[in-house]
Amino acid sequence: MAIKSFWSDILKVGSSVAIAAMLAAALITSAKAQTIITTKQQSFDQRQEQDIESIVQRYLLEHPEVVYQALVAWQNRQEQEEKVAAQQNITPNAQALFNNASDPVFGNPDGDVVMVEFFDYRCGYCKRVAGGLMDMLAKDGNVKLVMKEFPILGPDSVVAARAALAARKQGKYNELHMALIQSQGALNENIIMKIAGSIGLNTEQLKADMNDPVIQQEIAQTRALAQKLKINGTPAFVFADQIVPGAISPEQMLQHINRIRQTNG
Repeated sequence: MAIKSFWSDILKVGSSVAIAAMLAAALITSAKAQTIITTKQQSFDQRQEQDIESIVQRYLLEHPEVVYQALVAWQNRQEQEEKVAAQQNITPNAQALFNNASDPVFGNPDGDVVMVEFFDYRCGYCKRVAGGLMDMLAKDGNVKLVMKEFPILGPDSVVAARAALAARKQGKYNELHMALIQSQGALNENIIMKIAGSIGLNTEQLKADMNDPVIQQEIAQTRALAQKLKINGTPAFVFADQIVPGAISPEQMLQHINRIRQTNG
């Protein structure tokens, strides 16, 4: 959970005065608890508790940066907990992640390392990493890349994903994928069909195949898998035991690949 989300929730409560009061109260409570712990659960009367609150309030007024530091620490802890929880979900979902027979594949289908990409055709960062990703696969020659169609940027993204998956029936998933991910500007159904036609796809057949319920089911399954792994943005990569969100470089990809190879011996 990001700090901005934390602030958004707090801003619903009231004015900046209320915000300050809430933050101060949280820190005061924490400080009081810590004081009690460090004094071996010593009991305090009401006057002593008021004195403690006064000391903490004065300290916060003199050192307001403590509030920011507390928020950063809280965010870091939340992100780490979410990361650990997500990575713990890789193993029970390994089959669906790495070995789903219906998933399109780039690179070497029999590669010694399998990596997964969750992507959206309208995602600028996905487009940015595509070229370097394909170059890395060609140079290495022993990596299997599993493609997870994860359209999260609106209805046009869903249309693009359905079209790409439907292109499998004409043996042109890889070609349409690359054409769509390299496209610039708007991406709607008309444009998608023009791109599909330009690489030799029968667009009438493609439109019919896009309505196959199996395709909608596959996209739904990918969404469910992403939810289990706490993946909510694109691109996101999965390497054996680690989820890596964001537009990472080919060099960073290779670092994860080499780490897996070393682990596997």
